[in-house]
Amino acid sequence: MTADVVAVTDALSVEMVPVPGDAEDVCPMCRSWRPSGSDLCNNCKQAFADLTKPCSTVVPICLYSKPSPMRDRMTFYKDPEQAEHVRYPAQVAAIVDRFFLEHGEALAEYLGGWDTACIVPSATRQPPHPFEQALTSMPTSYVPSRGAHLERHTGQVGHRLLSVSAFKYSPS
Repeated sequence: MTADVVAVTDALSVEMVPVPGDAEDVCPMCRSWRPSGSDLCNNCKQAFADLTKPCSTVVPICLYSKPSPMRDRMTFYKDPEQAEHVRYPAQVAAIVDRFFLEHGEALAEYLGGWDTACIVPSATRQPPHPFEQALTSMPTSYVPSRGAHLERHTGQVGHRLLSVSAFKYSPS
């Protein structure tokens, strides 16, 4: 692990919210909040209702509270136009890099391995996705091979608008 990744993520660790364990108000899919008496949170319910093959395994890397500096970082890393946001893409990439370095083997075992990691494109922004650019800028990325990718396709997609035809797989 590079000293830069350690230094960045150690400094940011005070802003991260630990991923909650099983509880009545925790969604068992994505680990976010769910209404009392509900089996999933509203976002996960919508994914299962709108998609034919929704992702059934979600592994959160970093959570944040609202409002918080970490929420700002996760929101504005895509558009670092303001001076205080310029460091955000590298910080987000460092968080992901460290997660895979420390938990990658256990995650691969839990998931049964993987062939590649794909970044879901933006609904409106032209490629490449800012997250892909941030990962590429890391001196040593521990994230699994990004040899394939998703491309925007014909389906409409947006905030809380899910579509099975919004993206298509494109091997490299």
